[in-house]
Amino acid sequence: MLTSSNKKTYLTALGPISGFLPFVLAVILWLVLAIHDGQILKKTENLSLFLSDYLFLKECLSIPGGVIGWAGAFLTQFLYLPWIGSLIWILLLLFSARLTVKAFSIPDRMAALAYIPAVAIIALNVSLGYGIFLMKGRDYFFSTVLGYISALIPMLIEKHLTSSWRIMLFRFVWITVGFMLLGTYAIAGVLASLISGIRNRNATVSCITVALIIIAPLVLYSFYTSYRLADTLYLGLPQISVRDWNTRIRTPLFIVLAYLPLMAMAPFRRADGLKWLHNGYIFNTTCYLIFAATVYLMHYGELTFRAEVAMSNAIDDLEWQKAVDIFNDAAKSRIKADARAFESRTAELKGVSDPQLREEIIEKYSARFYEPTRIMVLYRDLAMIKMDKALDYAFTMKDGAHKPVSTTLVPIVIQAGKQLYLHYGLENMCYRWCFEDIVALGMSVNSLKYLAMQSVATGQWALAGKYLDQLDKTLFHRKWAHGQRTLLGNPDKVSAAAPYDQIQKLMCIDEKMSADLSKAELYLLSNFTSRRPVNATPEYDKVALFWAMRSLNDQQFWKWLSYYTKSNHVKALPIHVQEAALFYNSMQKMADNLPIDNKVSESFNAFMKYADTHNIRSVKESKYPYEQRFGHTFYFFYYFSRDIASY
Repeated sequence: MLTSSNKKTYLTALGPISGFLPFVLAVILWLVLAIHDGQILKKTENLSLFLSDYLFLKECLSIPGGVIGWAGAFLTQFLYLPWIGSLIWILLLLFSARLTVKAFSIPDRMAALAYIPAVAIIALNVSLGYGIFLMKGRDYFFSTVLGYISALIPMLIEKHLTSSWRIMLFRFVWITVGFMLLGTYAIAGVLASLISGIRNRNATVSCITVALIIIAPLVLYSFYTSYRLADTLYLGLPQISVRDWNTRIRTPLFIVLAYLPLMAMAPFRRADGLKWLHNGYIFNTTCYLIFAATVYLMHYGELTFRAEVAMSNAIDDLEWQKAVDIFNDAAKSRIKADARAFESRTAELKGVSDPQLREEIIEKYSARFYEPTRIMVLYRDLAMIKMDKALDYAFTMKDGAHKPVSTTLVPIVIQAGKQLYLHYGLENMCYRWCFEDIVALGMSVNSLKYLAMQSVATGQWALAGKYLDQLDKTLFHRKWAHGQRTLLGNPDKVSAAAPYDQIQKLMCIDEKMSADLSKAELYLLSNFTSRRPVNATPEYDKVALFWAMRSLNDQQFWKWLSYYTKSNHVKALPIHVQEAALFYNSMQKMADNLPIDNKVSESFNAFMKYADTHNIRSVKESKYPYEQRFGHTFYFFYYFSRDIASY
């Protein structure tokens, strides 16, 4: 039990701990962002754009709050180097907390309250998940903290203004000019300043301030043509293109904006305010731990999402093997968890004979078994095709359709359409989805790069030059643009350079702009299996055979196998092709004297023998034990991947 003497010593020791704790948590957050979420930060930068020219600045200033967007976009480009970008962001958050203490004169015993806006901003950015593909403007990562800092400026300035007329003059300039530059944040800052001084300021000044807050945005609206009057309250704030996400996005923003007037009315600002809180060590430490727990709970750390983003970045960088390694690493990380789930399910099913109860138990455990998402599978297959390994190794890896954990399911075509269509030689569809993305969400580095590559692949040199001119104005993508520029005007050089050497071999189809109904995977399947181009290349036939195998249609398989063997002059069939041929031939004899290796025949016979003694009562129940023995074969894929749904 603490005595009065050692209690003081104990609290004194807690003082440095509670004061130093925010910086410890900041370092932990930095490490998590840079290491654990580094690929997500890099993708965030790729989905944004900052151009160092007057036209870009002019476009940003076309709506109130444009300066916040411009500055946010400038800093977002540093996320290309996650260690640097996340460090800048965290330093800005700490700086905002320091300014909050000064603006509201928060006493040391309650210093933790200054971090509430920072925690809300952190929660917003780390909880987005798939929302990063839907954010408009793409400057949201930095713009919120910059906007909040700008909203504190009126409070800080008015502390040094002694006369009412100076305060009124400042507020007039700030509301009119500030609204044009900072949008909603300018109004929020003046409102907090008004509430803070309402007890000891001139009533006339207060009334004029309120009138300015209401009238100025309405008057200034007549000078703009690029936004709706209904959007006035959201100018300068991050926005998202799907309504279902509004609550998730706006709640942290409203916390930040509501914090300003609420803190302006806080009782500790009075001399007698909260005198009961004599010592803030316990209070501050408790708050910091609550903040840390909040960020931890809000952090979106879904394994498959992080794998998707990392694979997407690898595809952007043409690192095909890396994309496959990321896919396999995600599956390997869940091997032990899958084994534990199977053991637990087996123990619970033991002795249960009631079919309905068995189904309930199986359904309960089904979510515990790891499956990749469809985007992960599509990325993996693309990488295997580019490395010419798909027909030998693609079906040795996991397949599945794990449903992304997301407020709204983001279609594959929005996340990966540009990449898939470009590398599969469907250049018009790539072009279309680049502009779909630009119209809905704004220009980005990602869209400019794929527009440039599409133009280079199709020999549109002038158009490609225009897109590369834009990328020349970026900080980290000039080198890439320079490398692409060396290819312009030289078709032979393009045909020999990656990735165009492989893309152009798939561009033999007379592609027309058509509707994919936002179903990229189904469109690719239909495109490669429905018809064969007159000038089909051996590479095209090889890819078409792979998609025919994915279709699980034996007629398609035999048709494309014939094309493949003739155009590629095949001497030995790839392993998965042998497996599919042997499997389909066993169901309906279509060919004699198939060149099947002994190992493939032995594997197939073992599969059939196992199937005779282990009936497949349900796919969910039988999938794991079958996968342990035959998960590397085409026939396992045939039986256990039939009900996969794309999106």
